[in-house]
Amino acid sequence: MNSKNIRQAYSEVDEFISLLSDEERNKIPEHLRDIFREKKDTNYRKGINPNIEIKEQNLLEETLAIIAMLNLNYICEDEREKERLKEVYKSNEKKYSAFFQLDFNDDVVFGKRQDYQIKKYEGEIIIPKKENLLQRIIHKIRTVFVK
Repeated sequence: MNSKNIRQAYSEVDEFISLLSDEERNKIPEHLRDIFREKKDTNYRKGINPNIEIKEQNLLEETLAIIAMLNLNYICEDEREKERLKEVYKSNEKKYSAFFQLDFNDDVVFGKRQDYQIKKYEGEIIIPKKENLLQRIIHKIRTVFVK
């Protein structure tokens, strides 16, 4: 996360909050709304369309995380819905953790003994594949010519 993304996320969150009904908006503490307003990027405006689902708005990941937190902690009042959301967030966190455990595996990062071919994470657990001898030789030759 960089500060530009955070400031843009605060802009998107502030815009999102402005689209909420007065009742929902007032559930979010004033000091949080002030933080989003004060620290947002004033030159950035997303243009959130209230007629389109939020997941189709191409919002920043940071924005979605903040909105999810606001929804869970302040807006949502149904305890069963809160528990369901917590389970969804836990499941997403497990998938995210599995991705980083393999993506930043010491063997992959430091190139220990085995060469791995990592596939982009698409919801399922990633299984690294070992390259055969011929693929490793071709890969080494290519790296020499690329330099």
